[in-house]
Amino acid sequence: MCIRLAVLLVFGAALYGCAAMGVPITSDPAEKLGWARFLYEKQNRPLPAERLILEARDIYQSKNDELGLAEAFRQYAFFLVSKTVEDWEPIYRRNGFLDQSVIFDSRHERAIEYFEKAKVIYIKNADYGSLTNVDLVIGHVYLSKIGNENRACRQYEQSLADHKEFRKHNPNDKIVLPNGFNSYEEYIEAIKKGAKCV
Repeated sequence: MCIRLAVLLVFGAALYGCAAMGVPITSDPAEKLGWARFLYEKQNRPLPAERLILEARDIYQSKNDELGLAEAFRQYAFFLVSKTVEDWEPIYRRNGFLDQSVIFDSRHERAIEYFEKAKVIYIKNADYGSLTNVDLVIGHVYLSKIGNENRACRQYEQSLADHKEFRKHNPNDKIVLPNGFNSYEEYIEAIKKGAKCV
């Protein structure tokens, strides 16, 4: 009986220690981010997802890959506001996050800080397409997670300004819009109307 219990405990510890079971081992930070997104969006497995995102961040930092680092920051922000983290509330309240500066109740504000870190890099690299997206998402976080309509409206305006700058530099690039919209301007106007922006 004691031997069987010991074996089960060791087996259980091994499974817990191998948090990314079923995820291929890779040293490619972009693949790590791809797997992380799959884990937290599709499999409700935030623990290995968080680890993979932070591993990718560290690799990008060590390689001085600014745009890769921005993507890791952006991905961590998405992770923090994900439904999966919300679903695992008891675990995160008890154990915290790997980034120890994040606590469960401040995760939305910290997500915005991570988006802002990504923005600094995108601005430096004149990546207006990514800026358009990040400012849009920050607006959504302010609106739906924090309840600050004024800040949300300002972010939507900034996203539109980013988009116009993107268009100046990339006039022939096609953008994907949600169904029913013919331009990004029209899309932002609809969002602002829904947010009751003045």
